Amino acid sequence: MDLFERLIVHSAVIEGEDYGLNDVFKPIGDGWHKFEYIMDGIYLAMFQLGAFVILAAGLLTFIICFLAMFPFKSKEEKKSFWKTQGFVMSGFVIVAALLFGIPYAILA
Repeated sequence: MDLFERLIVHSAVIEGEDYGLNDVFKPIGDGWHKFEYIMDGIYLAMFQLGAFVILAAGLLTFIICFLAMFPFKSKEEKKSFWKTQGFVMSGFVIVAALLFGIPYAILA
């Protein structure tokens, strides 16, 4: 019996007698479990969507920077570009992982 059912049944039960109210409140608890299950799915979808949006923003930033720097003038510029973009994409991946992982770990 979860906390929701305990609170309802406990408020209805007097001195160990339930008067059949447990049968009345049990369907309410089942509906509450279904609602919690649906909300967990929505939370997970929101976390995943947020992480994917961050990764898409990072990928879009990479593509725009690549197209802007496409005619590399020297090997040093090319090396500098890939190094900078590696750090930028690492930052986006870390932020996306934290955006998904921390709230999901708290709620799980």
